[in-house]
Amino acid sequence: MSKLGTFFLSVWLLACCQNASAQPSECMSCRAMSRFGGCPETALTDPPRDRIGFSGTVVAVKDLECRIQIRVNVTRSSTPALPSTIDIELDPCMLGTVGPSITGIVSATPAPTGVYAARPDYECLSTK
Repeated sequence: MSKLGTFFLSVWLLACCQNASAQPSECMSCRAMSRFGGCPETALTDPPRDRIGFSGTVVAVKDLECRIQIRVNVTRSSTPALPSTIDIELDPCMLGTVGPSITGIVSATPAPTGVYAARPDYECLSTK
């Protein structure tokens, strides 16, 4: 193959590869982001049905595809069965940062992976 043919083939392959890498994101877009863990202390004493209220400190944040997972050192919870350190997967429109002390609610049972599902802060106020 001639040098000119090799050049055009190379340019064509580069153009194809660039188009393939510019695929639109499959992640949900959010109109607004909310910070997880803004529940009142009553979430610990009177959590919604099938939920666990807790207080703790965020010690790690892990980026996952289209969402994040936080690790929390639990200081108090509405049930003694909650481990002292839990991983919580946040919904796509929730934020979490290392350091702050939070009060929130999670699903009563973890997923098979051991990760708890975050529940939106508005559930803190819902009735049983």
